[in-house]
Amino acid sequence: MPKQDLYSVLVGSNDKSTVSEIPTNHLRVGLSSHSSLLSHLLRTLSNRTLPPPLPPTQILTLLSLLTSLDTQNHPLNIGCGEREARLASSILKVRGGLIHGIGRSGDVNEMQPKAAGSSVICVVVKIGVKDILQNSLNFDFLKKSTVTVLPTCTGLTLLLCLLTLKKSSKKSSNKVLWCRIDQKSCVKSIQSGGFELIIVPTLKIGDAVTTDIDALKALLDTHGDDVLCCITTTSCFAPRIPDDIISISKILKSKNVGHIINNAYGLQSSHVNSMMVGAVNKGRVDYVVSSLDKNFCVPVGGAIVFGPDKTKVKELGKMYPGRANGRVVEDMFISLLEVGREGYEELWEYRRNLIPKFIKTFENVATENGERMLKTEGNDISFGMTLSNFTNEECGDIGSMLFTRALSGCRVVPTGVQKNIGGSEFEGFGSSTDDYGVGYLTAACAVGMKEREVEEFGKRLDGVLKEVVKKREKKKKKEMERKKKEMKEIAI
Repeated sequence: MPKQDLYSVLVGSNDKSTVSEIPTNHLRVGLSSHSSLLSHLLRTLSNRTLPPPLPPTQILTLLSLLTSLDTQNHPLNIGCGEREARLASSILKVRGGLIHGIGRSGDVNEMQPKAAGSSVICVVVKIGVKDILQNSLNFDFLKKSTVTVLPTCTGLTLLLCLLTLKKSSKKSSNKVLWCRIDQKSCVKSIQSGGFELIIVPTLKIGDAVTTDIDALKALLDTHGDDVLCCITTTSCFAPRIPDDIISISKILKSKNVGHIINNAYGLQSSHVNSMMVGAVNKGRVDYVVSSLDKNFCVPVGGAIVFGPDKTKVKELGKMYPGRANGRVVEDMFISLLEVGREGYEELWEYRRNLIPKFIKTFENVATENGERMLKTEGNDISFGMTLSNFTNEECGDIGSMLFTRALSGCRVVPTGVQKNIGGSEFEGFGSSTDDYGVGYLTAACAVGMKEREVEEFGKRLDGVLKEVVKKREKKKKKEMERKKKEMKEIAI
């Protein structure tokens, strides 16, 4: 039987409708949208760029069409293997999706034989992400390289990068220099891989906290060939500012030491992106890890890895053990086609334009309550204000009160916090330095935030701070009355 498309089946070879009740021109118009949708897909695959944004109905149609190509959706398919995309739940059957997952046991980037449609979706997502990185963020070094999309969050993705570097290294090195950034997942990613964690201390310059580059050089000299790589960070909570990855990448290149950049939510920052290009052009960068949810506003669960060396990025895909969950890729596919490259550019631009208002609002609250903004130039995502007039106990109250008043994402860091993570001791945990000297509160102006949210943030934060002071005064007054009463009783 000759191959036929939907048009030829319904219209026929003689351009006459095979369904007598429906005029040929009606069918032709109706099927044109179907053809246009497939043309969008073909242009994406051939031009290696994202198509213009599609309406939700067309994306759902395309998604349904592609998933129908997977073997479990073939009406005549009989699955005789252990893994045949079988679903016990009727709800899951309705939801559908990339049930076979992505990749194969030997490589997460390999095409899955049982899931042709899922494989197409994976390719489109990689094309879309690379298109945005290369053409929207000007990462020209990706012209001869590639990206890998993984269904793992930032910490686990960092671990996969470490393991891939270890496998390809000619040295028997097992030590990882980590520029201190007080987030537990970074530490755990190193420790869970069996690597020896060496913490690079930070410096406090004014209000800002940054990596002590002289200390980094000294550690490289001390440990020599035992150092596998160094992990730097470009997106972090204030008062920590992005590492000077350009200077560090030059040092690592001269020492022939690997370099992984933890760029969790840095893609939305033009300052960080500019540093990224400089680090690649002037020094050594093996892998850059960026979160999908924090940069592209999709559900939590995925990350992208890229770098200037195509071979290294491809090797990373081979390190992933087993087939991978397809939900992350499906979420990105939907978002990329609906939002489009220009849509993400607008989202990131909106955030940049919102920063002055965010800072002004934050600053007004700080001044109104006898505090000041932290000066952390270089960090244009996270901002902070001092809590110098509040005790550690009150700092804790502020954090819990903000959360119960539906103001999420703020971090309150009191002084003197000690933390043990996998055997590693941290003084002043939360501030990325042993002794920051003052408690503080941070909040982020991140992608997706709206102007009305900034205004409400200021009102609620101001209200909480005033309420804490009011409680303090009430408690103080009550204590004074108690003492006064005791004095009277003693006098009697």
